[in-house]
Amino acid sequence: MSTQKPPVDPFAATVPPSAERPAVKKREPRPPEPPKSSRNALLVVLGIVLVGGGVTAGILAAQRANRSHTAGTGSAAAPASVVGAPVTAGGSAVGSAASAAPVAPVAPIASGSGSAGSAAAATGPTSLDALLAAQDKAINDGTSAPFEPLLAPDIFGFGIDAGEVRVGRDGNYELVRHVIGMKPMTMTAKRYTGLADHAAWVAEVMTFSDGHVVELSELASEHGGTWRIDAWHWSLPLSNTKAAQLAGADKLAKPGDLPAVDVGSDGDPDGEISGAVIPAFSDRQVYVHALSPKPDAFAFGSAPGELMIGGAKVTGVFSKMDASFALGSGPIVKQVAPGIAYAAANVDFTNKAGTQTFRVLLVLQKADFWRIVQGHWSNGGPF
Repeated sequence: MSTQKPPVDPFAATVPPSAERPAVKKREPRPPEPPKSSRNALLVVLGIVLVGGGVTAGILAAQRANRSHTAGTGSAAAPASVVGAPVTAGGSAVGSAASAAPVAPVAPIASGSGSAGSAAAATGPTSLDALLAAQDKAINDGTSAPFEPLLAPDIFGFGIDAGEVRVGRDGNYELVRHVIGMKPMTMTAKRYTGLADHAAWVAEVMTFSDGHVVELSELASEHGGTWRIDAWHWSLPLSNTKAAQLAGADKLAKPGDLPAVDVGSDGDPDGEISGAVIPAFSDRQVYVHALSPKPDAFAFGSAPGELMIGGAKVTGVFSKMDASFALGSGPIVKQVAPGIAYAAANVDFTNKAGTQTFRVLLVLQKADFWRIVQGHWSNGGPF
């Protein structure tokens, strides 16, 4: 494709001023959920009217085996949130004279043993703050061993390279080792966090002491008093100009296909989550309508500095795009806590500069339908 015209930056955004990040209060452990009764296959038809856009989409949520292309409507509830808080890897404020609230230390984990220096740490972090502090320490120390108690057994991950698509702890250790290079290195991060009951979505812009920048988005949830990471997306920002040049020369790495994953009956009840995200990944207008208006919604674009903070900003940027979406590989979807899920897919994005395939990880929150509270779009390396 031609690269003579300068590419249009679809994700242009500004970064708000620094703000102090208050500590996240520890929540009471979620009690075990009672066994679910067997469900009959349902067909639920909802109507979506996109006001002012003149677009009406029918929504069909079918049973999971059918994976019908469907979408939903509604508005999301507004749980407490912590938004736009820049922190260092340890909790200190960056770019501001104020200091963030202290983060409780986490005992070191012995490599391969899963044991910790205290009984409390042996089962993993007991708060979101402790989880993030342990993650920051492991990155700074340049070792993947302490990640063992931080990751859910079936964690999904996108790594920084296009072919790095992993499910499970072992594969995701590989992603971490690639990112941190297995050597001590100072890292500072600006962190943005949204909270729901027993879950949180987190986005970080990490700047390492050697100058390289890594973006990370993740979904974490609390089960039985322990917090773990259920899904994450690591990426290196790539300028739109460079991406268009590589795509035009057919040198942009192709994302790896997403594996088939059985998330179980509770992972996608009645195919409802797939029914919401498949149309959103396939049609930009449906995607826009599914975006949450909440102030703690967040999105990463693929280029440096493309941070969209708050539902109004995210919706405004995607609404004005002169682009179309088409679902490639995926999606993988899973509900990790009541009303909180993730969805991962490869999405073909076409605009004036041509077509690129992006790796996309979404966090969704349900009210009367599933809305997107966090999105992360990236090109996969190597560049």
